[in-house]
Amino acid sequence: MVIDGAATLLEREREFEALGNALTDARLGRGQMVLVEAAGGLGKTSLLKAASNVADEAGFRCLRARASELERDFAYGCVRQLLEPSVATLAVSERDRLFEGAAALSEPLFAPTGVELASRSTDLSLSMLHGLYWLLNNLADGGPVALSVDDLHWSDRESCGCSIM
Repeated sequence: MVIDGAATLLEREREFEALGNALTDARLGRGQMVLVEAAGGLGKTSLLKAASNVADEAGFRCLRARASELERDFAYGCVRQLLEPSVATLAVSERDRLFEGAAALSEPLFAPTGVELASRSTDLSLSMLHGLYWLLNNLADGGPVALSVDDLHWSDRESCGCSIM
């Protein structure tokens, strides 16, 4: 896929190509991860927006989040930003399909009344990560999914999976 941002971002052809190639591979069923890294003010957010726009136009389900220093202690805050908009708007039958099998382990995270995740035990974290993996897998059954997280370095430990280490 071609991502064109030459009018707004100068000298980013290599980055646009890498993001476009990752989207092409993902569309073909070969999932990719791209880490965009640079000093502040060099256009990382603009690159992510351009890639997300192209993915959206290509039929991807685009899930976006922006981590923030203020939410760093909010367990699974970044994950919730990514997934809650999709999960909250589902009909009951579609929600049941989405949380089938091991994905059910992550369902308490999206309960309308919220869930207490005060325990940072390894067992809870491993179960939740396993459930989130299968939740995303079930989401991808409906077509390609693009996850975009801006300012990942501010993300909470649980969203990064760091709490199991």
